[in-house]
Amino acid sequence: MNKDERKGRNLRPKDNPFVDLAPDERIQIVHMRLEHTKDLLLEVIRLNEQRRAIVPIFDQYWAATPDNTIVTFVVTIVQFEISHVCRLWDGAELSGYGLPSIAALLDSHDVLRLVAKRIEAGYPGGAQNAAKLEPLKAALDLIGSAEISDTLKCVRNHRHKHIAHPILKTRQERNQSFELAQAADNEELIAIAIKAISTLAWAASGQDVDYEAFRLDAQSAAQHFFGSVQWPPPDF
Repeated sequence: MNKDERKGRNLRPKDNPFVDLAPDERIQIVHMRLEHTKDLLLEVIRLNEQRRAIVPIFDQYWAATPDNTIVTFVVTIVQFEISHVCRLWDGAELSGYGLPSIAALLDSHDVLRLVAKRIEAGYPGGAQNAAKLEPLKAALDLIGSAEISDTLKCVRNHRHKHIAHPILKTRQERNQSFELAQAADNEELIAIAIKAISTLAWAASGQDVDYEAFRLDAQSAAQHFFGSVQWPPPDF
């Protein structure tokens, strides 16, 4: 693959754990793992909508009195949501099914060419659907941009420092300072995931999946269950 072929793409062969696998192997793995990815996204959407029904913006709770019962309850829910957002965006791993792993499997010109051939040969309306390869490439770029974004770095750092490990300073903080994760950070990463995985799901099966409709259903269910509860403000 020459330099011009890779221009504008997010290919990093040295960092890609699937680089030595043949294109058909990579597509087969996508088929096997994407169901796990979709299930994880649905779980994240449910967690996000339930948290939003309880407390739409959680930022103010980081400065609240930690021994307050309501604060403990809300922060526990928020931390759990953050940890699952990080699972969804976990870096590419050989056995992984987070978005970066699925993107790494597909992110190859040879793999994309094989996807195009299978679409044209096997999916209803295949010739017309071949035009959707451009949105697929855009989805891979979207995931790549999110992976190196300050938003994901901030949320991951929060997870490392305040959820997963008893440490005063993360490795990432040796070179950069980070604020605590904010509600808007989660919302941004979930929105990107919904947009990207809808296209990835189509590439694997030829069928579109309406995650936005699922999100609205989860929102309605959460509001119905939690909507009547009046949560007191944090005690500063």
